[in-house]
Amino acid sequence: MVVALRQANNARRESMRLQEARLVDHKVSRRRECIEALGNLWGAITGMQMEFDAWTEYLEGLPPTFSLNAQRHPGGRGPTYEEKFREEIRKFSSKWQNTIEQPLFVALLVLRGTPLYEAVDALNNQINEIKNGGLEPIWAGLSTGHRPDTAPIKGDVGRREESRNEHLTLARQHCLTRKDVERSVWG
Repeated sequence: MVVALRQANNARRESMRLQEARLVDHKVSRRRECIEALGNLWGAITGMQMEFDAWTEYLEGLPPTFSLNAQRHPGGRGPTYEEKFREEIRKFSSKWQNTIEQPLFVALLVLRGTPLYEAVDALNNQINEIKNGGLEPIWAGLSTGHRPDTAPIKGDVGRREESRNEHLTLARQHCLTRKDVERSVWG
């Protein structure tokens, strides 16, 4: 009977040890998943920086005033200024959506319930402000035949870059190594 109790006790301890090991693996996997989601989001955002710079450079290179119906190229060939603007904004917006929206969506879902969620949600709000409000001054300038003021949207994008450092700091604070998790589980 003593042998049976000892074997049962050993089996229970081994079962608990396996459960603790699975918990450690889960926590480490979850941290990796969160870091990957955040990394993919920032990779997409920083990957759009050159596109954004090229787009605002195009806008800043426009003449101070112009006729929307005039053709940009001398000789009467090519699209009108208005057609060209619409196409450039469509291309940039499409590239933005295709590059940023999917990793942003994933990050918002994966990071929910973590210390990083609020920071990513705030970034989501900033991105929505850029998408929804940042283009308004651009369209206002273009629709009146004036070179648009790109300073507001550049400022919005610059403030978004400040979020990157905050996210990196948060990720460092909440990034656990396997050793950290094992220490917290096994004491």
